[in-house]
Amino acid sequence: MNSIRNRHYTIFFSIALMLILLRIFQYGFLETDFLKNATFNPQNAVQKAAGTGSVTEGYKTDGFELYFVEKDGKTTPYAYFRKFGIWSRSYPADHNTQGITEAGSTLYYYWEVPLNSAEHVVLVTPDGDLIEPVLLDNGAGGTLPLYIVPDYKDHMGHYRFAAVGGDGALLPERADTVTGGKITVYRHEGDPANASGESLTVEEWESLPDERRELPALLREAASLLEGQTPLSQPLYVREETVPETVVQTVSNLESYLTLEKGNRPYAWTVRVQYRFELEGQNPNTVMVNRIDYRNASLYDKPEGENAVYALDMPKELKQLIEGHYGSRPNGVNE
Repeated sequence: MNSIRNRHYTIFFSIALMLILLRIFQYGFLETDFLKNATFNPQNAVQKAAGTGSVTEGYKTDGFELYFVEKDGKTTPYAYFRKFGIWSRSYPADHNTQGITEAGSTLYYYWEVPLNSAEHVVLVTPDGDLIEPVLLDNGAGGTLPLYIVPDYKDHMGHYRFAAVGGDGALLPERADTVTGGKITVYRHEGDPANASGESLTVEEWESLPDERRELPALLREAASLLEGQTPLSQPLYVREETVPETVVQTVSNLESYLTLEKGNRPYAWTVRVQYRFELEGQNPNTVMVNRIDYRNASLYDKPEGENAVYALDMPKELKQLIEGHYGSRPNGVNE
């Protein structure tokens, strides 16, 4: 009787162990294309991938290696991490579209820095500490900042990319959600393919020699009228046939972040706010606001961000400016 019971226990524990090992195999290998990109020697693998290109060693630890391949005038990072004693390529890889690698308890970010016009950019942790980049020679006459986040699983949250001024202080966050980027005016008589208008940066608008330089200020004024308003509850009306449209659209890119979430792959992103002022069209006197801010809702929950539509009686000065300069509907869009 005891031998039968022991045999049952043995079978039970054997099955349980097999299930655990299968889960480890799936998590450690299959879900991240581990076996597909596995190698025993990362440097040899990079040399083979580079072909006639040149290879520069960027950074190496016991569990992470980063190289740069310069080929046909383009520089590409190649990153490897080690798990269970086997190396596997993390980037480039099907599952990794940004240069972010999780290697053991450490996370490495070696992708584009959003504030590329700033000379000194740090990563501000959720606790307010600063992570200085390791500047790496990319082998093509430039440098790439490598940001290292130790024990990242114990410090989940949003890490902000922040520019540092000449005095060593962090520069203020960008807060202009209306005119913090590009402004586009377009108009058509019913065929969007034949739209006309202009698409300029805020600085370009403000440097124009005529009344059009007032457009950014007028848009800020119009957007301020939305404060305290309740968005429309019904969806916008869309007719099957096209109608003449006159629209002013703004896009503002604000702060950029590296987000770490439990159960999700880390990702880098930028707060993006878009206003669409419809002066003429299927829904005249409305403003659509789209805000992408994954501090409020995860990329994995709302990748498209959040939309809100408001009714707005467009300010007289704004309508006069648009009608006065684009009423003749010049041919072509000035990009």
